[in-house]
Amino acid sequence: MDDLKKITELRAKIDVIDDKILDLLNKRARLVIEVGKEKVEGKRDFYAPEREKEIYKRLTGKNPGPFPNQALKNVFREIMSASLSLERPLKASYFGPKATFTHQACMEYFGLSAEFVPEKDIADVFEDVERGKTDFGVVPIENTIEGVVSHTIDMFVTSDIKICGEIIMEVSLSLLNKTGRIEDVKKICSYPHAIAECREWLREHVPDIPVFDVSSTAMAAQTASEDPSAAAIASEFAAAIYDLQVVERKIEDHTNNFTRFLVIGKKSPERSGDDKTSIMFAVKDVPGALYRILKPFAEKGINLTKIESRPQKGKAWEYIFFADMDGHVSDSKVSDALKELEAQCSFMKILEALVPYPPGKPMEELERELGIKNSIKLASNENPLGPSPKAVEAVAKALKNLHRYPDGGCYYLKEKLAQRLKVKPENLIIGNGSNEIIELVIRTFLRPGDEAVMGNPSFAVYPLVVPAAGGKSVLVPLKNLTHDLDAMFDAITENTKLVFIANPNNPTGTMNTKAQLDKFIGRLRNDIILILDEAYYEFVTDKDFPASLDYLNSGKNIVILRTFSKIYGLAGLRVGYGIAPEKLNFYMNKVRQPFNVNSLAQIAAMAALDDDEHLKRSQRNNREGLAYLFGELKAMGLECVPTQANFFLIKVGKGKDVYPHTKNFGVGVYDALLRQGVIVRPMASYGLGEYIRVTVGLPEENKRFVEALKKTVNSRQEKDGRG
Repeated sequence: MDDLKKITELRAKIDVIDDKILDLLNKRARLVIEVGKEKVEGKRDFYAPEREKEIYKRLTGKNPGPFPNQALKNVFREIMSASLSLERPLKASYFGPKATFTHQACMEYFGLSAEFVPEKDIADVFEDVERGKTDFGVVPIENTIEGVVSHTIDMFVTSDIKICGEIIMEVSLSLLNKTGRIEDVKKICSYPHAIAECREWLREHVPDIPVFDVSSTAMAAQTASEDPSAAAIASEFAAAIYDLQVVERKIEDHTNNFTRFLVIGKKSPERSGDDKTSIMFAVKDVPGALYRILKPFAEKGINLTKIESRPQKGKAWEYIFFADMDGHVSDSKVSDALKELEAQCSFMKILEALVPYPPGKPMEELERELGIKNSIKLASNENPLGPSPKAVEAVAKALKNLHRYPDGGCYYLKEKLAQRLKVKPENLIIGNGSNEIIELVIRTFLRPGDEAVMGNPSFAVYPLVVPAAGGKSVLVPLKNLTHDLDAMFDAITENTKLVFIANPNNPTGTMNTKAQLDKFIGRLRNDIILILDEAYYEFVTDKDFPASLDYLNSGKNIVILRTFSKIYGLAGLRVGYGIAPEKLNFYMNKVRQPFNVNSLAQIAAMAALDDDEHLKRSQRNNREGLAYLFGELKAMGLECVPTQANFFLIKVGKGKDVYPHTKNFGVGVYDALLRQGVIVRPMASYGLGEYIRVTVGLPEENKRFVEALKKTVNSRQEKDGRG
């Protein structure tokens, strides 16, 4: 009886834990509902698959056991699926009918709380997503035994649908019937491919039982559920749905039979740092064509994980290729290879191209997720001193007038800026952050098919907005982490309409000198618009930095971007400005929304311009912070990239053995710092997986960061056996 007493005591403890889990689940659900409300107000997508991937990675990475990681993922998939249904039910269509392997893959990806729509044809799944009938679709793309699913590839040729994810699932077939006894089986039915995969087993074990073809394994299961004499060759998933028993498991003749399914949607998910790019292209059937296609990938060390070909419909002796590769389309080596490939193709299409800008993790989210208090954020290049006190005071006085519309032309702010910059007010355009000016330039002057040349990596918004306007982003790799202006000039074609240069560059902090920029601008065609993004202008200390306002009188089309978000500390109010020739501003103002900059932002910006003391303190804090951080990190043996901004890059190495859940050591260091309450920015999304980016903070924040990084580095050394 002692053992029974012990079991009872343990079960009582389990009940207490279960009650706590129930309470936490409901607390989580209430937060999800709040998130849903914010998404509706911000018109954001309610489902973010990359967010789920981030949660899985974080939880499995910190799981001490003994609860298995795969089971942990299964549990949280259902928690997130149920939570998502509180915002609104996610709808996903799949190549049906119900109880097929595609249905199973759909449920494994989205969880049981999603709403699933079976379709009779792969084309119907694509149409559902295109028309908004469902949020996502799931279709098969290839099987390890039967090969590629041609119909899926054909659909990508004519559709603008993107690949959002993939599911790789083992295909295992069982013999199912009502009783689970083989002696009750008088006939067997299944899909022809499934029958073919089990032919040897059927010949050996049931040679005298007739086998019939039906339209799917799901139809076979349904038949067996209605006819006691029938058995089906189908999955155990189908057995559960149709209330069947397993007569014999794994009757397929070949093991290691896997099917790959694609999750399709209208938008690609955020970059995760462990990415795959899928492309389609067409070439003529001529000697050496395939060699010329594969050569750029081999030379740049890009792993092509798949390449399939099929004849192109309606074009004799031309072939469509479908290829997968490791890496993201914005990685410099991938973008370079694709550029070379496109020059040789009659048709090329990137199935995963538009990548949303990845914002830094908010402190509130970090503290809520990890149970950490007093975290510090050194990820988003914000001013650690906060906004100008004069700006805060001016905003407080203006609150009583919030019922009035703002000045649509920002007259007084333009007048004050014009006096300070010694330009005419007509040379100024004010925006909802300098981001809006970027969009205004693109929307006003770029047409479908036009090209925009930019460095890679640089500010992530450029390659995001250009394709959205129908243009083509031409990505030119940096040289020594600095814009290679000679290479950028060589990338200009007759289709080039815009050139973006961030100076200093984000995310590297490096700058181009006056001599370099003078040479570049002198060679630039007059019909090209050059956008000089100087968001970090006020932090620059290098005497060779160009006086960009001098270029306004050069006769070139130049837009200089600056912002109040950085050194002035007004990131939350979103106000930036462009300095350009009057004719460019005239056209952009025709496109600009009439009340694009709110009244508080205008008032705060004008007050901040009068606060020279705050400006000087911010510059001093940055200079002293950089000197301290570079000294400490050099003593740790870490390489820092010289910077002219309020942030810098640290090369933290590869170290896959320390953080095996990621291919990019920068992400691993980011995770380790996160758990110590220090938020920095991993650079994998910029193709710089060995780096992290750190914003200069207050002295005490800089010290805390250094201490946390030392713990992380020491942990790595111990695991490497060097400690």
